[in-house]
Amino acid sequence: LLITTNRSLSFNMGEKASKEIQEKTKSTTTKKIEMAQKTKTLNLSGQNLRSLPDKLRSVDTLKILDVRRNKLASLPAGVGNVQGLKKLHATSNEFKAIPPCLAQLTSLQEFDIANNHITALPDVLPWPNLQILDLSNNRLTVLPTDCFSSVPSLSVLLLNGNRLTSLCTSLFGLQSLQQLELKNNTLTSFGREDEDFTAMKRLHTLKVSHNKTLTMLPAALFTTTPMIDLEFDGCGFTLDQLKDQDWYPQWSSKKTENINKQLQGGLVVKLQD
Repeated sequence: LLITTNRSLSFNMGEKASKEIQEKTKSTTTKKIEMAQKTKTLNLSGQNLRSLPDKLRSVDTLKILDVRRNKLASLPAGVGNVQGLKKLHATSNEFKAIPPCLAQLTSLQEFDIANNHITALPDVLPWPNLQILDLSNNRLTVLPTDCFSSVPSLSVLLLNGNRLTSLCTSLFGLQSLQQLELKNNTLTSFGREDEDFTAMKRLHTLKVSHNKTLTMLPAALFTTTPMIDLEFDGCGFTLDQLKDQDWYPQWSSKKTENINKQLQGGLVVKLQD
């Protein structure tokens, strides 16, 4: 006599449904990879994936790979063979480190790996053509000294929501950097008081809001860069304290002049005053 309880029946049905979903997802992924040879774009976002097929190595024409909102903790070595890849979106996964295979992607221009569990970066970033890097909402506490020395084209760097207490010297040497965001960290300083910011000749946006232990920004940051968009609410200093600095009148005048130029060019600039 075989007795099947409702509980065991329900379990078996649930297991069967889960397997069917996995098979369907696998089939869909395979079809998308095949199509990517022609479209040069592969979107696998929100598929609940824990791994990617090594078959990706065959898609040598791929330019854009989107694996956001999955459960990935690693990438197959084959991804490193897709050396023409220009954009990689990997936000909201379970990465604890930058996958080693990505070091081979020397054509990479945009890399988004926000909302993961990254605790450390490579000593030197391996992407010489990188323009946009989003590392927000990870677990970074330290930036290696020479980390940014090999990314001369980097124009946007987002490091919001980490655990940084200080910054690294190579960051201040980024000549193409236009936008730097460091909100919601635990910064106690913004480089040394005598830090040289003259290389940052394109920096126009700096966001350091909600760094409660940051009590002031270096004067050279205001006198040697073209920065006009500054957000600092929730920091350990106020607008009145900025206005008390010797350099403030000159910076305020420069800011107004730059705003007028931007407005004449049709570009709207957000300011905090």
